[in-house]
Amino acid sequence: MLGCNFSSARAEQCDEYLYIGSGYFHPMGVALSTGKRVLIADPFVNEVRELDISKVLKQRSAVIGKSLDANLFGIIVCSKPGQERMKLALKLQDMILKHGKSARIIMMDLVTPDQLLQFKVDAFVNTACPRLAIDEVGRFNAPMLTPPELEIVLGEKKWEDLAFDEITA
Repeated sequence: MLGCNFSSARAEQCDEYLYIGSGYFHPMGVALSTGKRVLIADPFVNEVRELDISKVLKQRSAVIGKSLDANLFGIIVCSKPGQERMKLALKLQDMILKHGKSARIIMMDLVTPDQLLQFKVDAFVNTACPRLAIDEVGRFNAPMLTPPELEIVLGEKKWEDLAFDEITA
């Protein structure tokens, strides 16, 4: 896989995957994109474990649940090359407004929990690096949704339709 694109992992001839690294974003993306078992070899803690996707999905479900009553959304756009998805942010803003809620686009270069403290919103929607919402869960001052999760919050899609956020272009 390359960055936030899991298309190379969708190989028919592979039974399972070995991810070498830390965090849950990339292994979860592979698991959700392929439906196959993923082992994580984490060199930082010298450990091999199987990805427990149910744990991560429970975390994502909790974030969605906390966002159901949100009225003001902060849509994060990163100015870094390869992560800037303003077109998607504008589409999400229109969707939020269509549902009678408010949205503000927040453009920044470096997206961190500390940088977002100054924004008083009910929930964030992250169009920057999708890893932020997964690996940094619980570190933000408001729930951090991915674009597909926002669609669930707004009732545009159901939980069963949850797709993993990828940057493909």
